[in-house]
This record gives sequence, C-alpha cells and structure tokens, in this order.
Amino acid sequence: MTEVIIAISGIIVGCVLGYLVFRYVIKGKYREMISNAEKAAEVLKEKKLLEVKEKFINKKSELEREVQQRNQKIQQTENRLKQREISINQRQDELARKRQDIDQQQQRIENDKKLLALKEQELSDMQMQEREKLEQLSGLSAEEAKKHGKGGKGERVILVRLETTPEDIEGMIASQGILTVRGGMTSHAAV
Repeated sequence: MTEVIIAISGIIVGCVLGYLVFRYVIKGKYREMISNAEKAAEVLKEKKLLEVKEKFINKKSELEREVQQRNQKIQQTENRLKQREISINQRQDELARKRQDIDQQQQRIENDKKLLALKEQELSDMQMQEREKLEQLSGLSAEEAKKHGKGGKGERVILVRLETTPEDIEGMIASQGILTVRGGMTSHAAV
C-alpha cells in the first residue's frame, strides 16, 4: 500500500511539475508574442516618423541653402572689409614697432657710449695707478730714469712698467733694461 501511495504521490508531483513547466513555457511564448508585436508596432511607428522627418528635412535644407547663399555673399563682403582693415592695422603696428625699435636702439647706443666713456676713464685711472705703483716699486719715473741713466749721471737703471707707452721712449733710451708686466702696442715681452 505504501507503494501505491508513493506512486500516486509521484504522479501528483509529476502532474504539478508538468503543469508548472507547461505554464512557464506558455507564459514565455505569450511574452515573446507580445514583445514581437510591440517591436513591430515600434518599427512601423519609427518608419512613419522617419517619413515625416525626411519631408521636414528636405524643406528645411531648401530654406537653409537659400539662407546660406545670402550669408555667403554677406560674408564675402565682410571678409574683404576685414582684410583691408587688418592690412591697415598691420602696417600701423609695423610702423609703431619700427619706431619703438629705433628709439630702443638709440637709447642702447647712448647707454653704450656712456658706459664706454666710463670704462675708458676707469682704464685710464687704473693705468695711472699701476704706473705710479711701479714707479714707487722701482723708485724711478721715466723722467728720473732719464736723469740717472745714460744721458744723465750715467748710472745703470732698469725701467719697470706695467706696459710701456710712447711717453716712456726717453726713459727707454736712458735705461740699461726694460721690465714690463705685459706687452702693449709699443712694447713686447722680448724687449
């Protein structure tokens, strides 16, 4: 008897499961059919909308062509005027830059002249200081070397200079030797 109950329960469970599977499959097909119908309706709707949009776009493009032709004429005229204005502005800017460059160059030249004069004065002062230092070290100036050397007392003297200058010629002649720190336009290390 237990076997019969088990068999009946198995049949009942099988029927219930069969019913649930059948119901699930039917619902899936139902949903699929509804989905396909909705898609077909959506496609039909989109086709109609596309037709209306296409007509609208054609009309719009015709109007845009007309407007574009008018705008091109206006733009061409404006471009010619802008080019003329730009050309004039560039010429004015170029002239202003050239004037400014000339002013800057003149200012640089003036500054360079002032600096050069200052440097020449500094160099002259430095040469004079060096000459005085050397004269103090040697104890003789070019004039004193002339007095004490060959043309004067006949003593043996050596002329010591940072570098010789044309003013030292008489001292050079009167001295037995010349010692320079560096060569110059009128002196050489070999002298």
